[in-house]
Amino acid sequence: SDDESELMDSAFDTPDSPRPAPGNPCSLREELNDLQKNFDHGPKEKLRVDEEDLLNDAITYYKDSDFNPSKRLRIVYTGQPAADTGGVVRQFYTHLLAAITDSFFQGKEYRSPIYNSDIVASGLMKLVGTIIVHSILQGGPGVPIFSPGIYYYLAKGNVEEALKGLTVTDCSLQMKHVIEKVVNTCN
Repeated sequence: SDDESELMDSAFDTPDSPRPAPGNPCSLREELNDLQKNFDHGPKEKLRVDEEDLLNDAITYYKDSDFNPSKRLRIVYTGQPAADTGGVVRQFYTHLLAAITDSFFQGKEYRSPIYNSDIVASGLMKLVGTIIVHSILQGGPGVPIFSPGIYYYLAKGNVEEALKGLTVTDCSLQMKHVIEKVVNTCN
């Protein structure tokens, strides 16, 4: 719907950001390279986090109206004397993305987003995407939790090709249950 159109906009876009021609999306690699070029190579922004409340501290930071997606982060853990020369940022994003995976995704072998109308309405899933991209752009990990079909869609943006690679494991838990009932009835 029109109300959801803003969910399709990148948090990293600026008003003068070039847009791919309709039907001709950039590849994920091209998109990441373009975003990397726009990254601020000046002083890093300090983010102080409590290891015990990492997810909430990160969400608070990323939801702040002053959040600048082009700023690199310097992570400082409360009560820990660590100089951030890159390893602390990677550790931060590794733990943060693990917490995000456990909180917002479901599944065993492959994961899919938990559908919860409150999470969707609050914009948290878009925020999760922003965090993932921010991690990748700073040398942190990505989120290798998606099935090949979902990954293909995210990386290439081609729905028809992605549909060819989807399986029952890509369905919601409720839909899997319905499919299992149908399969068991037919056997």
